[in-house]
This record gives sequence, C-alpha cells and structure tokens, in this order.
Amino acid sequence: MIAEGSNKIRMRLFHILYGDQSMFVRRDVFFSLNGYKEMVLFEDFDFSQRLKSVKGKLLFLKTGTTSARRFLRVGIFRQMLRNWYLVLLYLRGVSDKELKKRYEK
Repeated sequence: MIAEGSNKIRMRLFHILYGDQSMFVRRDVFFSLNGYKEMVLFEDFDFSQRLKSVKGKLLFLKTGTTSARRFLRVGIFRQMLRNWYLVLLYLRGVSDKELKKRYEK
C-alpha cells in the first residue's frame, strides 16, 4: 500500500525518487550530473532533484521490493510523517548529519 501510494504520488507527480526504489540512469546522464554527492543521508533525494533537469522520459517498473521493517516498528503513518518532516528539514537546509541523527531516533 505504501509503495504503491508513493509510486503514484511522489514519483509520478513530483519526480522524487529514493534509492530504495532502484533508480537506473544512463551512465552519461549520471556523470553529467556529477553522480551522488558525498552525504550521509538524502544523497538519493538530492540526485533525483538534479535529475529533474535532464530531458528525457522516466519509466516506472513494478519489480522492486524493499523492507517494511521501519514502517512496521514505528507505525505506518508515523513513519510517513517522519519522512516528510525530514524532507522538509532537508529542503530548508538542515545538514545531512543532523538529518541522520533525527532519522535514527
């Protein structure tokens, strides 16, 4: 349910991708964007933001699976709110090290 919702809303409408969604990018595009930045958290989000500037088509495959452990441990809606909160903090310029501390709480 969570993965399907995030695919339809976050990925398709806002083109925000996370690393656990198995991003596949052509090598030349990856290097033209200088790859992933050295960050302890949000390097995938940062890369997907920069990827928006590239002309081309996004394809969405339905073959990947990821762990739901954190969602099950913390609670689905609570974890979703935490994730959105962290994204907002990132967009406001909070350091990746501070975000990691908050993520691991």
